[in-house]
Amino acid sequence: MQQIPINAVPSQDLSIQLDGEYWRIKLSLSMEFVCASISRDGTPLISGLRCFVNQPLLPYPYMHEPRFGNFLFDSDVDWNNFGGSCSLYYLNYAEFNQYKELVNQGYADAAIKMLNNRAEEFAENASKINYPTVLVLADIITQPDSVSASAGSDATFIIEAENWVSISWEFASQPGSAWTPIQTLTGGAAETLHIAGVNIHQQGLYRAVVFGDNNTVTSDTVELKVE
Repeated sequence: MQQIPINAVPSQDLSIQLDGEYWRIKLSLSMEFVCASISRDGTPLISGLRCFVNQPLLPYPYMHEPRFGNFLFDSDVDWNNFGGSCSLYYLNYAEFNQYKELVNQGYADAAIKMLNNRAEEFAENASKINYPTVLVLADIITQPDSVSASAGSDATFIIEAENWVSISWEFASQPGSAWTPIQTLTGGAAETLHIAGVNIHQQGLYRAVVFGDNNTVTSDTVELKVE
């Protein structure tokens, strides 16, 4: 069983390796309730699920069986108490089956106590615990769109990205051609590629390559048509 490091903030985005796979856990506030979205190796599993104590965050067996476990909060889910009296745990497949057996037999309190005892162990042996590595990953939230522009007019491609360090826009004259970087920026303007006074030689394919501290993400390929 592993404790997931969460902070006392209403919204957070964690990437973590568990059972040999990369998981992404987003906790956010909807009204006054904490909700979770979870993906595994880029595949979404849940989105906007309201969190409760003693309720697995992956509610259906197909989301985790037969290889993986589940996530559980050990007390009433209040972001103000994250990292304190409210902790999030990952139970592997065997541990989660043990947890379910206790709950099915009517020992929900004992199941929660199992988690609470584990929390005490973390507190007493903090220096001996190997916490999982948390990686902050770059991601593209909004993909660019293809653009048609008259010769001599301006054309603009826009993406929305997060957790990025720099963004490089690239051009290819046609499918199969080599990609050529045409703009690389680190500031806020990096999410936009503005082409002033387009000409027929700038017609072709465009994409954005988003660089983060721990990964690189490439956008969809879009087209500029010059009319």
